[in-house]
Amino acid sequence: MYIILLAGQSNMAGRGVYTQLSYSDTVTYDNIFSLNNDSVWVRAKHPLHWDKAEAAVGMGISFAHKLDSLMGGNVSIGLVPCAAGGTGINDWLNNNWFAYTGNYYLYTNLISRAKRAQKQGQIIGMIWHQGETDGTQSLYPAYRTNLKTFFTKVRTDLGLPGMPIVLGELGTYLSTNATYPRYDSINVAINDMKKLLPKVDVAKSTGLTPNSDNTHFTAASQVEYGKRYAPLFYNLAINDTSSTLNSIAFTASTGSVYVGTTRQLQVGYSPVNTSAKILSWISSDESKASVNNFGLLTAKAPGTVTITGTSYNGLTITCNVTILEHSLTTYKYDFSSETVSATTLPSNITVAAGNTSTAGVVSYTGADNAVNVTSNVFKPATNVGGTGVVDMNLFPATDDYSVTWKEYYSTSVGKEAMLLRGSSTSGAYTGIKMGYFFAVDNTYSGTQQRLRVFKTNSTTSVQLGSTVYVSLPGAGVARWYRARVHGSSIKYDYSTDSLTFINVISTTDADYALGTNQCIWGFNVGTGPAIHFDNITFIPYKIIVTGNTSYAYSGSAQGPNICTLSGYSGAITYKYAGTGATIYASSSTTPTNVGTYEVIATVTDATYGNVSSAAFTFSIDPTASVRPEESNIIRVNVSGKTLYVTGPDSYVVYTLQGIKVADVNSNTSAQTVTLPVGVYVVRAGTTVQKVIVR
Repeated sequence: MYIILLAGQSNMAGRGVYTQLSYSDTVTYDNIFSLNNDSVWVRAKHPLHWDKAEAAVGMGISFAHKLDSLMGGNVSIGLVPCAAGGTGINDWLNNNWFAYTGNYYLYTNLISRAKRAQKQGQIIGMIWHQGETDGTQSLYPAYRTNLKTFFTKVRTDLGLPGMPIVLGELGTYLSTNATYPRYDSINVAINDMKKLLPKVDVAKSTGLTPNSDNTHFTAASQVEYGKRYAPLFYNLAINDTSSTLNSIAFTASTGSVYVGTTRQLQVGYSPVNTSAKILSWISSDESKASVNNFGLLTAKAPGTVTITGTSYNGLTITCNVTILEHSLTTYKYDFSSETVSATTLPSNITVAAGNTSTAGVVSYTGADNAVNVTSNVFKPATNVGGTGVVDMNLFPATDDYSVTWKEYYSTSVGKEAMLLRGSSTSGAYTGIKMGYFFAVDNTYSGTQQRLRVFKTNSTTSVQLGSTVYVSLPGAGVARWYRARVHGSSIKYDYSTDSLTFINVISTTDADYALGTNQCIWGFNVGTGPAIHFDNITFIPYKIIVTGNTSYAYSGSAQGPNICTLSGYSGAITYKYAGTGATIYASSSTTPTNVGTYEVIATVTDATYGNVSSAAFTFSIDPTASVRPEESNIIRVNVSGKTLYVTGPDSYVVYTLQGIKVADVNSNTSAQTVTLPVGVYVVRAGTTVQKVIVR
């Protein structure tokens, strides 16, 4: 699917009156989809948005239909509605809470829905209409700067630095609306984006008319405005076959890609400024790797595939890509093998001393994302006061790591937490160890959960980071939580589908580097929490180079280029350097000569930046064992720094580091080579002889 984000305020969400549409503008299309409020792809229809009860006809469908026709028809287009009525640019920049019918954080909602949509296709751009709220005397001066900052942030957070964006001018009819006296200044700032940012264009609002409120476009104007956006977007984002294209070539090595990761194929064009930059891509084996229309390769299974890109005028490029499997170290407790009993604890989980609330594994039946499920789950006992604590002894505690757990609850009662990096010494609460714990408070209100991260010591408990409120998922509906510790970095995320996680708390604290893990609940809730845990997964963060520690000299570059990756994700690079007496400056190219080396792997992780492995040492050795005695094939004599060789028709002399210093190829049975003082290796065929020149 070609995915396009729709964002801004009410004139993007749409307030056009449906009954005023002409019949031709009421139809839906089987190739134009919308990501609805439940994050399900449905056939697009008015209203696309649900930001407020008055959401109605907007420009999205007419825009998509016009774009489809410009692209030749029958193209699958996915619209991601994210606009919110009445919002100013600062609301978006500051990720403010949008109450109304949405109940979400504006910026988080935009980015998380965009990333969820990416699972079904490629984001090719965003259309934006916003600014009425900022058209006041107090707000308009900062609008130009804030709008540029916002677009840059969106592109950065989505990893799409050149993502096309089309904006629309505010309606010129606002000249008669005293609420927005500086609408004209906002329009100037909107048009300035074309000069301040690449891949931006602006649709004109000339002649468009308002509803009776003199603020929102009529339904007919919304339809027309969508049609104005489309060709501008097409020229920015889609192939322009009228442009000259003389040649194409890969500009970066594709190398190897790990299963489950993606790689953007980098292509150079001549002339450089051509707009004809869309290629069609084909993989020789879709089961191993697929490539979408924008050259984004997705690795699926180990093996080698050939990728071919073809331009609109028939130019082709090919490359071979190796798909590697890295072993992911995980520790998982799904409780599926445990006895169903209210008092039986799972193996690897022990009751911590001092608590007064018990737990066990019970059978659970309920709804999980509208799907009925029956499974064994770990459940704290009900109707028992006190703090319940168990030690999660399954999990190692010395690594940087991520813990994810799945939670159901049947009422809005109870608190629970996961403690990570805990000290063995008891903390401020009975049974809970000192360290960091990540708390979900289901008792805050009837509609919201409260998410917090704490640091506890022997006497006090201190909140780290901000308190975040999220809507309750509903009784019997699952939600996933993830706590991550990486050095002094602490992060707390949640998910409604186990795939797309939303980061809600990020903080830094270095007090606890090691320790055990605990599951905690209750906090002296008199009625006892009705909470069910399932699928607790622990993933250590590791990047470790693996491979051979010794290579036989072959005259070709060689060395380890595989690593075990756990927890991290991203492109992996390798740097090789000589060690000891071997001189080889740090390079991404594997070495060739005999010597001792080390390699360091670095993963470019979106969350933690560049993370490197420990140095992995290896050597390149002479092809055959060096024998100190004279062989039957090579007979040597050294006199006056001159090497006399008898026997072979040809031979090669190397330094111990593998550098070739002489290559003799002659039918003469005796050849001489003058050498500096040192130790050398003479090779004739497969026979090797060590020679010392004093």
